[in-house]
Amino acid sequence: MTIRLTARHRRQQIIEAAKTLSYDTNLYHWTLADIAAKVGITLPGVKYYFYSAVGLRKEILIAAINTNDAALVVQAVVMKDPLTDEISEHLRDLCQQELKK
Repeated sequence: MTIRLTARHRRQQIIEAAKTLSYDTNLYHWTLADIAAKVGITLPGVKYYFYSAVGLRKEILIAAINTNDAALVVQAVVMKDPLTDEISEHLRDLCQQELKK
């Protein structure tokens, strides 16, 4: 019997698979097809949640910042990823929160 995951759990499963591949290879050396294979679903199944690898990488970077996962954030900065510009406001807010503590 196949157990169907809720949308929230499937989305998290995809993010975790992408994080694992990012650690194993690099944040920039996987495709959505690689993620689909790792999760065991079809490419359209991944695209239902994340239309592009860029969108998924953005989610990973935001999660990495929120959990103080420096390894993935450093990869993005070193590679001069344009996503770092997009998430810089989020990072700035987190830094301001830390300074207020």
